[in-house]
Amino acid sequence: MKVSFENVPTNEEAPPDYSNPNFETSASVDEPNVEVVNQQSEPVLTGSKQSRFNIFKRQFPIFISGFILCLMIFLILNVLSKSGSSSSFASENSASKCGKRLIGYYKGYDSRKITEQQIEKLTHIIFNGIKVEKDGRVQFHDDTTRFSFLDMKNKARVMKSDVKIMFSTDHYSPNGTHVTEVMNDSKTRKQWIDSISAFIIEQQIDGVELYYRWPYTDTEKENYLFFVRELRYKFERMEKLTRRKAPYLISIISPPSVWPDGESVILQELLNYADFLNIETDNYYDPWKENGKTGPVAPLYSTNNNYSIDWTLKAYACKTEMASRLNFVILFTGVAWAKVNDHSSSTDAVYKTYDKDPGDSSTESYTKWRKIKENGWNLTLTSWHNASRTPYIWDSENRKLFTFENERSLIEKMEYAKEKNIGGVSIDHVEYDDDSNTLLNAVTSVDLCSGEQFEKDEIRYECGNSNVERSYNIYSSAYLTFNFLSISVLFLFYFI
Repeated sequence: MKVSFENVPTNEEAPPDYSNPNFETSASVDEPNVEVVNQQSEPVLTGSKQSRFNIFKRQFPIFISGFILCLMIFLILNVLSKSGSSSSFASENSASKCGKRLIGYYKGYDSRKITEQQIEKLTHIIFNGIKVEKDGRVQFHDDTTRFSFLDMKNKARVMKSDVKIMFSTDHYSPNGTHVTEVMNDSKTRKQWIDSISAFIIEQQIDGVELYYRWPYTDTEKENYLFFVRELRYKFERMEKLTRRKAPYLISIISPPSVWPDGESVILQELLNYADFLNIETDNYYDPWKENGKTGPVAPLYSTNNNYSIDWTLKAYACKTEMASRLNFVILFTGVAWAKVNDHSSSTDAVYKTYDKDPGDSSTESYTKWRKIKENGWNLTLTSWHNASRTPYIWDSENRKLFTFENERSLIEKMEYAKEKNIGGVSIDHVEYDDDSNTLLNAVTSVDLCSGEQFEKDEIRYECGNSNVERSYNIYSSAYLTFNFLSISVLFLFYFI
């Protein structure tokens, strides 16, 4: 008996074998060919195209207007950013472009703090509010100088200024013991080096100026040179440990005197380890001198015993042959003398004598530029001393003489530094300027990088030293010979 089931597929209607990886191929063999017809989209009406074009036409002016507006905003912001950066260090301080230095001393004692406008015009700041103890340790004079230092440093950092911050060691310890005693003892000398280094690391600054009485004896010279050399070695070790790219700086205060020829040896040796010298050219006629003579506060030239900036810088440049490592000090102060003698035989307005009384401090005094009017001096009565290129005020009725610096004299000194290829100037002190920065603006009005360009250490003096002239002539002839050979080789190579 045959049994049949409804709705059960026969062999002909069996489902595809999914276990066969080629089931699609095998199944498609038996399937009828089905022609697939691609459906085309409906054609767009011409009116619809025109409507889209009209929308684009309406939106295009809006797009252009928005683009122009955005472009204008971008340009305005760009101009504002450039004008804002114009007060930055790089744009304000042109001296840095060619490696020149514009250094400002800052004590931190005065009620007036250093300002951002002053900082942005300087390449270096040397802080003077540090003292040296008997054991060689360096520290702030007091809390006032500490706060002034931190205020200065924070302003420079917030401005993102590239100004180099240094500190100057004190000339005397607080109890009157001369720093020479610290220098001459090996134990305190090492303590001094370690303390200087620790202070630089702790305060994250760039170097130190050694304010130290110039050594005269052979022992003093040997100790001083040893100290500077060891300090440089210490700084080099610090640079490796801290992975500092720029070397720590060492500057040295040096006197305006000109020494015998043998003195140039210690200058050369010190400059093997120090970065630059700050030459005091402001105390040729200081009130504390015992000679009872008056004179310009900082004469650029002189007909009186040759005491002048030109006289000093010529000697330094000719002895060291390193003009780029020299700075000279310029003042923002003046000196007033009382009881000045106006002899009938005297034909000079500033080179006079006065009745010096060691017990009477009123016969001479220093006056900051910002205090000139307050101290009773009328700047409208200023005269010009042509020989020294400095201003002065002569009060014949009261027998008072005031010699000082003003805008004209400082501009002439800056022009001199540029023409003589000097490395820079050091201002004593920036906080002595007025609130309008009258003197600092005069100083920075002269671009040390402009004008005729010289070789880095080219000497712009007639030294009268055959060695100096010979060294420069050898350099010049070698340079010309090299250029001639180079051109000859290129010429032959081109035609061959």
